This record gives sequence, structure tokens and C-alpha cells, in this order.
Amino acid sequence: MEHEEREEIPWSSLIPQAEATVDRRWYAVALVIGIVVLGFVGLRLVGRTSSPEPFTAAPPPPEVASSTTSEAPAELIVAEASLVAPAATESHRNALVRAEWFVADFYTRDGGADAVSSIGGAVVPGLVESALSLHETAGPESFVEWARVARFDEHADGTVRAVVAYRVIRATPDGYERLPVAFVVIEVETVDGVPLVSSLPVGVPAWSAAGP
Repeated sequence: MEHEEREEIPWSSLIPQAEATVDRRWYAVALVIGIVVLGFVGLRLVGRTSSPEPFTAAPPPPEVASSTTSEAPAELIVAEASLVAPAATESHRNALVRAEWFVADFYTRDGGADAVSSIGGAVVPGLVESALSLHETAGPESFVEWARVARFDEHADGTVRAVVAYRVIRATPDGYERLPVAFVVIEVETVDGVPLVSSLPVGVPAWSAAGP
């Protein structure tokens, strides 16, 4: 009896492939896309958490009433009016400059010719001789440190009467001495547009000279 040979064929080779083989490269692409998306979302979250808090403007401070109001206390108005009354015009200012200038020269004793010349040219002609003689009265060397008009008034004829405060520095054997502040009353009139002293300085008590 002849031996029958059978050829065996694997059943798996007879079953058709139900599904197509998936290319592994698509998995790699999907993985890269996923990483990019996760990175972008992470950056957005970090940016939100680290962003500064929105600035909230502080409420404006309550308004404070200005110290310089249009209405000043009555006593302050009176004080200012008594110091400078009437209001200084250009002619008044020239007269006040002359008064301060003359007092500074009149009480300066330095032996110089400039003060003598200045005094002679600052007074009306009838007072030149008297002004120079009083200025040249013997006494220690002295200088006027400063001279200021404390108050002035104007007469009906236009003459300005001023109270001038001044301080003298006097020479002593030990050096120089600063004397107390003194006050004098002086009158200035305008002659042909030039302010000239029409009365020589007369001493008055300190601060009682508020009203000449």
C-alpha cells in the first residue's frame, strides 16, 4: 500500500488579513503633537499664575482746606495796613530808597569823602550845611550794617514821612561792637522828579515808632 503524503498548510495563512498594518511613524507624530500641546497649555498656566495683580489706584486723599484763603483774619489785615499805608507807588518807592540810603550814609563814620558827598546830594539845598555838620560830629568809627523802612505815611503836599530802622557796628578798643537796632523819623519830598531829604533824622523809641 502506497504511503499517502499530505501537505499541511497553516490555517493562519488561509485567513485574510482583517486589518491593515498601522505605520509606527504615525504614533511618533501623535506623541510629538501631544507634547507640544501640553507644553503650550503649561506655559499659559504659568503665565497666569505669575502675572502681577491688577493695579488698584488708591482713593484720593481728602481735600484739605488751603491755608491761603481770600479772607485773612481782621487783626492780620489791620497789622499789614499799619505797616504799609498807603500802597507804595513808584514815587513812594523812590522816596523810601532815598530814606534808607540817607540813614546808612548819615550814621556811617569812616572818614571817607564818599559819604559826605552822598549826604550833600541827598538833601534839599537848605539842609546841606546842617546835615554835613551833624554827620561830621566827633565820635568813634562806625558803619551802618543795614537800614529798612518800617512804615511810611504821605502828607497832603506829597512829602513822605518814614520810620527807618537801622543797626550800627561801632569800633571799640577790643574790636567792633554791634549796637541795638535804632529807629529814626525822616521826611523825603520829590523835587523835579528827584527824591530829596527835607528833614534830618530824629530818633524815636524802639517800636513805639509804629505811627510817626
